[in-house]
Amino acid sequence: MTREDSFFLLALNRAIHDKAPKIENSDDGVSVVNVLELAGEHDVLPLICHSFTNFSGFLSLPPDDRKAWRERSIQGFTRQTTQSTEFLTLILHAQAQGLDPVVLKGIVCRQLYPIPSLRPSVDEDLLIDPKDVERFHAFFLSEGLVPDD
Repeated sequence: MTREDSFFLLALNRAIHDKAPKIENSDDGVSVVNVLELAGEHDVLPLICHSFTNFSGFLSLPPDDRKAWRERSIQGFTRQTTQSTEFLTLILHAQAQGLDPVVLKGIVCRQLYPIPSLRPSVDEDLLIDPKDVERFHAFFLSEGLVPDD
């Protein structure tokens, strides 16, 4: 595990608990850009960028670089907000048709974060009664969703 990996995990832990990350003296050589790239790879850039707001390592980056990372973070936040709204609309449409799935993980787990919309999820898991599989399948097709292989 690299120093950036370790700091990324520390920053993620502190972001989840709504605290600014701190670099110990032994971690002075950590590349903030590499940590931000890791955050992007793991789809948690908005969460990490938010925790870096007052972080000296982030503030020491050139202004244009900070702006670019913030813009990427805002794009991720905006995408997640749109996806959450679309998902909730889909669930309301399902309920209007008498379908009532149990939502697992994803949008539910995000509520455990200080700012839920900063924690993206790429899919939502639904628990449905096996007898309703065909009804759900027809419903999802009617909403324009396409089955994945």
